[in-house]
Amino acid sequence: MARNDEERQRERDREETRRPGDDAPDAEAGDSDAVLHEKLREHDYPASADELVEHYGDYEVEATDDSKRLHDVLSAASGETYQSAAEVRTHIEELLQG
Repeated sequence: MARNDEERQRERDREETRRPGDDAPDAEAGDSDAVLHEKLREHDYPASADELVEHYGDYEVEATDDSKRLHDVLSAASGETYQSAAEVRTHIEELLQG
């Protein structure tokens, strides 16, 4: 448990040193989706849906006919906890299809 707290504190420290907009998606949805995928792979797990939305909510994911912000997709998953980036991606795909 203490290890997770330390990892989360390191992430908070990294976030505090970033300037506003450093990680904000500024390209087309496909590029944002690729950047989001990489960010999710680098994230420390387990992680809650709320935590992921806090960090990456403005990134877009590709849907069948358009793109949606991660915030909008994971809003239905509040309270969920993910063990890996693969689990997050699978759940995102399920939410986009449903």
